[in-house]
Amino acid sequence: MNSPLEKRLDKLREQQTKIHEEIKKIETEKKHEFRKIQKKKEALIGAMLMEMMDKGHPITIGSKSDLLALLNGFLVRKIDRTLFGLDVETVTTPANDSSPPAKTDEPKTNSSSQDEIDLAENKDSNGKTPEKEKTGRTSSKRLPVTKKQDELADQFNL
Repeated sequence: MNSPLEKRLDKLREQQTKIHEEIKKIETEKKHEFRKIQKKKEALIGAMLMEMMDKGHPITIGSKSDLLALLNGFLVRKIDRTLFGLDVETVTTPANDSSPPAKTDEPKTNSSSQDEIDLAENKDSNGKTPEKEKTGRTSSKRLPVTKKQDELADQFNL
């Protein structure tokens, strides 16, 4: 016969089982999110290194601060800078970098529509199609960064 104490004990064990299942679920989600962030960081670091190699820049990284200094000059999107704990308000570009600087709030000139057409047609600022490098890839330009990109990235948890 089930006494009131046994019923209470069964109820508490059932609650304990539910709590353990919820803990496991949350821990799994946490691990998944951590892996997602790590993969994103690895992809961004790899993209920076590939761009530096393509441009012939020497790569010397002796410490985490060296890596963060390089990333500070490479990353322009707010969400990417936040991943590495970089200042999201200040975007710096290295002086010897041939890529265009980050977008500013300056008014656009009349040539912006032509620039968009050139980018769509894969032409550089001189109106020429970029030469293929030894790797078989065309040289790339960074597109201007907008606040809309950061909003979309936030919306889709990228």
